[in-house]
Amino acid sequence: MVRGVIDCRTNWRLVRQGASLNRRRMQMTKQIVVGLLSVLFTTAMTGLLAQSKQEIRTAVLKVSGFHCQGCCAAVEEGLRQLDGVQDAKADFKTSTVVVKCDESLTPVSRVTLAVADVPHMMGKQSGMRYTARLMLTLQKGDARKVAKALAKLKGVQKVEQEKNTLLITFKRDANVRYADLEETVRKAGGTLAPVKTASASSRQTTLQRGDACCQLGK
Repeated sequence: MVRGVIDCRTNWRLVRQGASLNRRRMQMTKQIVVGLLSVLFTTAMTGLLAQSKQEIRTAVLKVSGFHCQGCCAAVEEGLRQLDGVQDAKADFKTSTVVVKCDESLTPVSRVTLAVADVPHMMGKQSGMRYTARLMLTLQKGDARKVAKALAKLKGVQKVEQEKNTLLITFKRDANVRYADLEETVRKAGGTLAPVKTASASSRQTTLQRGDACCQLGK
């Protein structure tokens, strides 16, 4: 009888210990799950905040100094090395580069100025170099009036007008964002036209002409 009571007590203790162990396991599992969810939530929020701070802009640069398609490739690669530049596509035929960049990292003025830092494909001995101006196209407004307004913007060295196209040269220490330019254009009564990218057929023609030019330059 006594032995039976002892066995019952022992079994009961084992049951209680097992239940306690299960509770601890459940608590640990819950803590792990909560921890993982917290990490995932923090990561997601960080990503959303980073995206919300981005200032993605697409701009067109008018480049001087293109000799061949190799020049286009060199400028594209040079611009893609900049923080915030997501893409750069050069067109040999029009001597332009369409750049997609995050201005929260690098403003459009610095992207434009960076073209001059790209080593020329013809080498230092050629004396050739690349330079770039930001190209804006007006959809509506008085181009002359808008050009005068842009010329007064801090960091702008010169604005050249070709019909409804404005070519902006920046000072070396310029820190001008595309939004600043848009606002200045708006206050001057103008509206910028959307940036157009080169079609696939146009780019293929550019590649062919650029290759031919490259062969002549060798």
